Amino acid sequence: MTRAALIVIVAIVVVEAGWSAATTSAVLDEVTYLDVSRALYLHGDASRLAALGIAPLPIVLWYGIPALVAPEQFTKAIALARSAAIALAAVPLVLVVYYWLAMGVVGAALVALSPNVVAHGALATTDVLATGCSLAALAALAQYVDRPTRPTFALLAGTTSLAVASKYSALALFIIVAVVMFTRFRSRIGGACAAIGVIAATTFVFVWALHRFALVPAAFPYIEHVNVPAPVAGVLFQLKHQREGHPSFLMGMHSGTGWWYFIPAALSVKSTPVELVALVAATVISLLPRRDGTTSDLVWRAAFLLFGALALVGRVDIGIRYVLILIPLAVLLVTTWVCGTFARPRIVVAASAIALAIQSVNAASIAPHYLSYFNALAGGPANGFRYLADSNIDWGQDLPALRAAFERVGARRPLLSYFGSAPLNAYGVTADPWLSGDQAELQPWDWVAISVTNLNGAYLSGDPFAPFRPVEPSTRAGYSIFLYSTARADVQRAIADASVRLPWSTGIR
Repeated sequence: MTRAALIVIVAIVVVEAGWSAATTSAVLDEVTYLDVSRALYLHGDASRLAALGIAPLPIVLWYGIPALVAPEQFTKAIALARSAAIALAAVPLVLVVYYWLAMGVVGAALVALSPNVVAHGALATTDVLATGCSLAALAALAQYVDRPTRPTFALLAGTTSLAVASKYSALALFIIVAVVMFTRFRSRIGGACAAIGVIAATTFVFVWALHRFALVPAAFPYIEHVNVPAPVAGVLFQLKHQREGHPSFLMGMHSGTGWWYFIPAALSVKSTPVELVALVAATVISLLPRRDGTTSDLVWRAAFLLFGALALVGRVDIGIRYVLILIPLAVLLVTTWVCGTFARPRIVVAASAIALAIQSVNAASIAPHYLSYFNALAGGPANGFRYLADSNIDWGQDLPALRAAFERVGARRPLLSYFGSAPLNAYGVTADPWLSGDQAELQPWDWVAISVTNLNGAYLSGDPFAPFRPVEPSTRAGYSIFLYSTARADVQRAIADASVRLPWSTGIR
């Protein structure tokens, strides 16, 4: 029965992620990763990986074959990369939750039905892979502390290496490893330090090997022209990025360095009701003192608190994908607490059934537009653009929906402001980019389409599309692109006002 349930859960993940992958265009990071992979595989150039702070494992796993696909077959390359990501990241993430939990079926199902997990599991990017590898490393840590043998240590070193090679933010795992080891091995601090040193050395060599042991310029203050190992350069880039900050949008506000409350606010509108309850409960559970907990419980609490704390002090506030790991961690903590607190199986079964039903309804209601999910508290996905931008709602994924919308309204010559870098022609979209502020040139266009990230001026100086924000769109492409008929008088006024603000400069990363 349990094995059959697991097969069903895996099938759900594959169907959800596959549907999303097949109906969306390449997002900004996927286009970047494909370009970087071509530089690596066709020219042996690992410098772009380091220069952009991209960890190498997703490039190696997702883009080895796509890099060899002809540029004119762009959609084929992205489809191949996404298929690999679903098989090697989305499915393993669910399996890690299943095998590390007493109520594995319920926990795995809740994660499998999370719109945010599915959204990023369908993309050939870093976030779900890093989440899965980090959870595997945490599981290996718990196993090693309970049973400190050579095989369990090797597993810990290996999974930690995979996590850091997936995304450099996984370096935070070393803090968790230190906290747990020093807590459990108080009489063997020296041995714990040596173990951490070996794990760090193993991780460094592994990640550098994926860079083909390249030496690249550090591109960091005071050592800009010093050649360092590529992983070091990549980490330095991320540190510089965090120090300088990144343009952010939150509920109509703009900032160059974000807000300490960005992630809590974003999670409050992007999480399903079940996830909201789990996140709040997990916070309380993690903060309450507990001396009789298992090693796994200690690991979960330490990880949840650390990743949550880092989110509060981070200065790159652009997406909840950066804290995606909090969702499975909350599920692990809360489901375990429920099992340990309620002795009557009926209560546990009833609570599980209700949670799964609510999670299922939320997943079904947004399919296949998982990336644009917003809960009822935020007014649903149709109102998501009022709260967040970028990868929370609009990452360039809706070109297929835009093509369908143009066909539906009979657009003959549309004007487009698109937040993305995917080639329009690859997805059958014919539109003129809105690059000019000359109002006279705007007369031939019958429709205007604007990505909501641009609509909110998240990365555009001068906020050129502010005149369109009070204007109700004529229709939408998915939830991320608004379409306006130029036959409307209010749209014509908005065009005239926006034209005065043009041209603009972009801040797209």
